[in-house]
Amino acid sequence: PIYLTVSAVGGGAQKLNVTSDGTGVDAIHMNASAGGIDIDATAGVTVDATTVSIDGTDDSNMTVNGAGKNLTVSAIGGGAQKLNVTSAGTGTDAIHMNASAGGIDIDSASTIDIDATAGITVDATTVSIDGTDDSNMTVNGAGKNLTVSAVGGGAQKLNVTSAGTGADAIHMNASAGGIDIDSA
Repeated sequence: PIYLTVSAVGGGAQKLNVTSDGTGVDAIHMNASAGGIDIDATAGVTVDATTVSIDGTDDSNMTVNGAGKNLTVSAIGGGAQKLNVTSAGTGTDAIHMNASAGGIDIDSASTIDIDATAGITVDATTVSIDGTDDSNMTVNGAGKNLTVSAVGGGAQKLNVTSAGTGADAIHMNASAGGIDIDSA
């Protein structure tokens, strides 16, 4: 093989500058027409630009592999900014979040809105949904049911409780039908 090496090898505060006064979008153009480009640095790599686009045509990754180190992806300019994570995948896990040894914490200063056309499944050892304002769980499709069950058997209970002090602290209303209570 034939190599071309351009180096600043004296140590100290030396720099190797590649500059261009060109005004085109490719004023500096690096092209490995049949191979890859490998960039290594012991003190970090900084990329600053008006826009940054990294496109790959095969499986790709961005990984931090140091113990106790973080990877931060942020949109921090304020205003109506968004951080979009999108996938055109067609599988049930087209977007997959996996904390293989810890938890997932989602915080929001406003509403969290989850929409799905084929259902939402939450599986866990325990599930707790807590709201500090009026809340609801509603099925609004005609002829569809909402089931709240404790189905494991044994000494299980299904508790419906209220700390309200009104005469209707627990209110059951079948607005167009009856109420059927069965007990073994």
